Amino acid sequence: YAAVKSALNAISRAAASEWGKDGIRVNTIMPVALTEPFERFMESEPAQAEAVVRGIPLGRIGDCVEDIGAAVAFLVGPDARYLTGATIPLDGGSAYLR
Repeated sequence: YAAVKSALNAISRAAASEWGKDGIRVNTIMPVALTEPFERFMESEPAQAEAVVRGIPLGRIGDCVEDIGAAVAFLVGPDARYLTGATIPLDGGSAYLR
């Protein structure tokens, strides 16, 4: 998992570097959101799921629309026109605790 994440970050940075001259921006996100698989995990392993949520500094799982979608809308919009090659952890602060 860690190797794949690192590879995706490297590919995005390389693509951002290569395609920037064509006006193409490349950014990646690392989301933690309430998805159907996570809901099933919460139902099947409630204690483990609660531990995951407790480990998120903001104390909750992200909402796909309000948290992740809103950030992605920003990233693809004109206000982020100078941002490229970035990996954005949309995870309530948990990426930097590992």
